[in-house]
Amino acid sequence: VFTYTILDKPVIGITGPGGVGQSSTNVLWLRPEELTPVADNTAVSTWFDFSGNGYDLVQNTPANAPRYVSAGVNNWPVGDFTEDDARRLYKEDYTDFSTMAITAIFVNANNETGDDALISYASSTDDDNFLLSSSSGLKVYVEGVSQNTNVAFNGGSFHIGSVNWQSSDGALSVWKDGNKAYTGTSFQTGSSISATGGLAIAAKQEDINSTYDNARDHKGEFAEVVLYNEALNETQNIIVQNYLSAKYNIPLTTNDIYAGDETGQGDYDFEVAGIGQVSSTDAHLDAQGSGVVRINNAQDLGDDEFLFWGHNNADLRAISTNVPIGVSRRLARVWQVSEANAAGTSVDIGAVDLSFDLTGLGEVTLADLVLLTDADGDFSSGSVETQNPVADGNNIYRFSAVSLTDGMYFTLATANLEQTRLPVKLLSFKGEVADGMSVKLDWATTSEVNNSHFTLERSTDGFDFNTIVIIPGVGESDSLVYYTHMDDKPHAGRNYYRLRQDDFTGEHSYSEIVSIQIDKAEKASKYKIFPNPIRRGEDLKIACQVGEEQTVTIQAIDLLGKVSFEQTYLLKAGNNIITIATKNLSIGVNFIQLRDASGGLKFFKLLIK
Repeated sequence: VFTYTILDKPVIGITGPGGVGQSSTNVLWLRPEELTPVADNTAVSTWFDFSGNGYDLVQNTPANAPRYVSAGVNNWPVGDFTEDDARRLYKEDYTDFSTMAITAIFVNANNETGDDALISYASSTDDDNFLLSSSSGLKVYVEGVSQNTNVAFNGGSFHIGSVNWQSSDGALSVWKDGNKAYTGTSFQTGSSISATGGLAIAAKQEDINSTYDNARDHKGEFAEVVLYNEALNETQNIIVQNYLSAKYNIPLTTNDIYAGDETGQGDYDFEVAGIGQVSSTDAHLDAQGSGVVRINNAQDLGDDEFLFWGHNNADLRAISTNVPIGVSRRLARVWQVSEANAAGTSVDIGAVDLSFDLTGLGEVTLADLVLLTDADGDFSSGSVETQNPVADGNNIYRFSAVSLTDGMYFTLATANLEQTRLPVKLLSFKGEVADGMSVKLDWATTSEVNNSHFTLERSTDGFDFNTIVIIPGVGESDSLVYYTHMDDKPHAGRNYYRLRQDDFTGEHSYSEIVSIQIDKAEKASKYKIFPNPIRRGEDLKIACQVGEEQTVTIQAIDLLGKVSFEQTYLLKAGNNIITIATKNLSIGVNFIQLRDASGGLKFFKLLIK
């Protein structure tokens, strides 16, 4: 009897990017979805970490913050670090950074030609504990020692980069747009990255979040940044590269396997995940990603074979169109499958198990669930119906031994609308700062059954919530219903919001919590200076719109750093106009700095003729 082990690193997890990793291994995940929507060119003070570890990257100095760009790449927002001032985000109190192995992945566009720093990790003993620098020919530093890979990521277009290193044998690889562009061995074998230190994006630290080398600032745009505390195998790198390629419409030069994102296939670009096998010792056999579909247990997966799936971003709600006879409703969301090898040729990996996580989608009667698979996406005719799923607990329902083929479509349906309506689900619940002093909250339902009302609640600590308003529901609906409410009195600081939905029967459920930051400076902050440029001797006007009475200190600073004007003013709630004489200010470029009582800063560049 002969046995062998497939090394897919099963402990790495299934819920990370492309279905690779989990919070214990995918230790940082900065996605554009976690860039709080603000006006274009507004400072990004926080990029929230989606990995589940809470390693948010911040910038407390507005002048050093990257800018928000709403349509950066393929309609996804990006963080723009291209302005002349030092732009960076950082996390300065890591205590469990990757030590013996690391994978760093980035989606970035730049025109750099020097020794710029994309990702910098410094400890108290080594400023180059882990560093990726020189976009024109990537250099990798581990414990202060560098390796020049000569893989270029500049040129102005967005590229997908992945750097993998492990201490055990010093193996180092660099992937670019699907291609394994560099492979090295015995690089810093036996070395260990410090677990305690600070991480910076787009800047080179000489110490933990201090003494930055401004000559090595990176001027580029980041769409996504991912860190693992393991070196991904080739299969996992290929899967993550395909996930990012589909999301951002970045062509892969090799290993372009997922076809649901290609012209003519439709827009099945969302939450792409995959399983596959490069060889018997290099595989990834189970994946879900950030979506609701999990696929595993492939019965005939061979070398150089992959299965990917992605959806069309339609709502998780029930619709009655395009359903076969005997099926009441199906999800509007549809998934497409690519079952192919690295060259894009169709393969057959055998039957698989396909599971749906229906958390939040209401009551489910197991016998009502139907998996629809179809060759052309028209489920009304020719579709295959698979029933009798297994309930695995925690609202997860598994269809076993499902046959999928390259290019196939699938979705979930219900045979009984009354017992299993599928989307008794809050489709979305979002909040955003409006006018600097209010919070606009929007939510939508996909269908409603016995929906009496919504209670909108607010908290300052995420635990103790108070009612803001009660809004009636529509009761019964089989279509999208939109709701909105403006909270005109949020607290200064962090505000937490949730929805409670009550049925006429008295049953209720809660939404996920939405977190919105209203800084005192931000709540009080709408400033404008005019005229600009201005002739020396004319009066400079500063318009201030604030939400509450407060003081503001104004300074005028010339290019040499000399403070030529400083005065503190008391502002009333509402609109204020401050007049400043310019006769004693320097001709040329000056900087107007406004500091409120909480320490919040605003900067304006003023040209005096």
